[in-house]
Amino acid sequence: MSDVKRCNAKIAEIIYLLKDENRLLKNGKFDAIEAITEKKRRGLQDLNILMSALGTDDTVKYIIPQMEELKRLSRTNGIILESVVNGLKAAQNRLMVMRNQTARVGAYDRRGSKLFLSEDTVSSEKTV
Repeated sequence: MSDVKRCNAKIAEIIYLLKDENRLLKNGKFDAIEAITEKKRRGLQDLNILMSALGTDDTVKYIIPQMEELKRLSRTNGIILESVVNGLKAAQNRLMVMRNQTARVGAYDRRGSKLFLSEDTVSSEKTV
């Protein structure tokens, strides 16, 4: 098998992994991402070795379309991962705000002014 064909096969393998990763990200299966990340890392190391054996620009031009697809998928997955991280941070911040807030009950005095009573105030008052 020629070096170009080996590169094409390795790129196709990595593209498959990226598509699988994309599917897992979209389905929220984050626990399976780590295994794919390791496979991608090894695949990219192998591809780097194969590409260093190609040498000339004439042979590299045959794998450019696949390399562009590889970059596109990688970029797409990176955007999804970044969005997931940003969403998790926003949810975490919102939970912290909610956790630190005291519950307030809206009420009005005799003049119609709005009163805010905390849980402590409501619980300690006696009704007649």
